[in-house]
Parts: sequence; C-alpha cells; structure tokens
Amino acid sequence: MNFLDHPFNARAGDIIEVSLDKQANVRLLDEHNFSRFQRGASYRGHAEHARQSPVRLRVPGT
Repeated sequence: MNFLDHPFNARAGDIIEVSLDKQANVRLLDEHNFSRFQRGASYRGHAEHARQSPVRLRVPGT
C-alpha cells in the first residue's frame, strides 16, 4: 500500500489544506489510528476521495 505520512500539530476546528497533483484518497488520522491503518486494522478518521486540489479538511473535536 502506498501512502505519504506528513505529521503535524493541529487543534479541533483547524482546517488542514492538502495540495495534490492528481486524484487521491486523503485521510486525516491521529497517531493511534494511523498505526491501525498501516496494519490493515479497523480505524477511525476522516477520509475523502479528492478529485481537485486543494483539499480542505476540518480537524474534528474530541
């Protein structure tokens, strides 16, 4: 599975902007859920199939 991991600090309500050069599945995951995603286990997070750039995702509340 190919993926790009870009760690960052954000708070609930922040908007994360991702620039793409082609269509992609974009996921916004915390560290715990990213680890689960890497292992192929079930995980929770925000996912979107992005067809246009930039993609803007709001960090959910806890």
